[in-house]
Amino acid sequence: MVGPQSDASLEERLSQLPDSPGVYLMKGENGEILYVGKALSLKKRVSTYFSSSPRFDPKTEILVKQIQSFETILTETEQEAFILEANLIKRHRPRYNVFLKDDKRYPSLRLDLNDPYPALEVVRRIQKDGALYFGPYASAQAVRETLKVIHRTFKLRKCKTHPLKPKPRPCLNYQLGQCLGLCSGKIPESDYRKIVDEVVLFLKGRAPQLITMIEKEMQAASQRFEFEEAAVLRDKVFALKRTVEKQVSVCTDFKDRDVFAIARIPDLAVVTRLHIRGGFLLGTQHFEFTRTLATNAEALSSFIRGYYEKGHFIPEEVLTAAVLEEGELIQDTLSAAKGRRVRVLSPHRGEKARLIAIAVQNAENRLKTVANAQASDLDRLLRLKRRLGMPLFPNRIECIDNSTTFGVEPVASLVVFEKGAPKPSEYRHYRIRTVDNTDDYAFMEEVLRRLCGSQEKRSSRSVDGRRRERAAERGCRCLPGPGS
Repeated sequence: MVGPQSDASLEERLSQLPDSPGVYLMKGENGEILYVGKALSLKKRVSTYFSSSPRFDPKTEILVKQIQSFETILTETEQEAFILEANLIKRHRPRYNVFLKDDKRYPSLRLDLNDPYPALEVVRRIQKDGALYFGPYASAQAVRETLKVIHRTFKLRKCKTHPLKPKPRPCLNYQLGQCLGLCSGKIPESDYRKIVDEVVLFLKGRAPQLITMIEKEMQAASQRFEFEEAAVLRDKVFALKRTVEKQVSVCTDFKDRDVFAIARIPDLAVVTRLHIRGGFLLGTQHFEFTRTLATNAEALSSFIRGYYEKGHFIPEEVLTAAVLEEGELIQDTLSAAKGRRVRVLSPHRGEKARLIAIAVQNAENRLKTVANAQASDLDRLLRLKRRLGMPLFPNRIECIDNSTTFGVEPVASLVVFEKGAPKPSEYRHYRIRTVDNTDDYAFMEEVLRRLCGSQEKRSSRSVDGRRRERAAERGCRCLPGPGS
């Protein structure tokens, strides 16, 4: 860790910085980490923050006014600095770093191939457990539609028992023709595994390849005069072709690609991802964020790094609407994670540039929709403020409702709205402890006291945590910045 003496002038302190790769931490008045960045040359990068030349980056303009000290950590290579920067951002969550991380956990499909009889599960957290994950999907409705197609076409087991429990007679799904009767031994494990492989191909966007395979099997069954099996395969081909007809072919080289674009206004940003598999556009996904003071290139770089760190499928190519400063580092990181070469490109001509234009148009349309919705919510809250004569804007609204079971066992529920939108993560359910009679006002008083007490505890823990961090950092000689 590098930290020149505090009594030196700013120019002398900057001149003592090494011309080598590393990570720098900008700190505020109380030692709070405001920003974490990496540099191939710490001397050149940190010096730019205190340059007298005009700055056009709004993030830098706001940040430099608050810097009181900084410190640096040396690394041997830029790749090590790249990894260390990501780890420090996750640990300290600096105020002015780009946090393109949505509160929502989008649903994904999980298929555990270690299970002798795999079944699809809907999950909202991707883990490194050896299972295959497909998604994320934009909504639960999209997941249900995908599951409906799979169960109708491939008839995977629907029972949730792990491990699979054998039954003397098949379930109702088997009798309705919606299941293969695996639990009662109606299909060998090897045949079921073959169907699971087909489902994997389908979910990876390889429907055209899967159709070709099944058509060959259908012709082989017909030549063996096994016409019932051929008819089943024929129906499966028809179902898959109907699915493919709904997909749009957007490129002729049939490669897997993810295309990222960003659109934003001062208080809102939308990142859009086009999901292209085998040359077919399978769908789009939008992520809305706030607090994006960085440039488009920085925002996309931060989002792409965080997106693939969660374990999502890494395609052969990643196309971005802005040229990423860290493009080569991200490319090397994704290639190492995938085990084969991954290209990160920002083309300006040809078919790939057309895909980026489609992504940009989708991002701008989504941004317009979200901004209009937020403006409508803001207008309603302003009217509420005027109607109730409130001195402050009702940014957060908490509502409490009481209930009893025939006058006993009272409970209360709390729902929270922020900026006019519900916030389910803040919902709470309380059992009334101190009130014996039926008194709604007393119920609400207890809930408010308990709610305020829990908020004070959280605030105290947060303050204690910051104090411990500052105490630990006192052992490091940090540099007072300008204005100290």
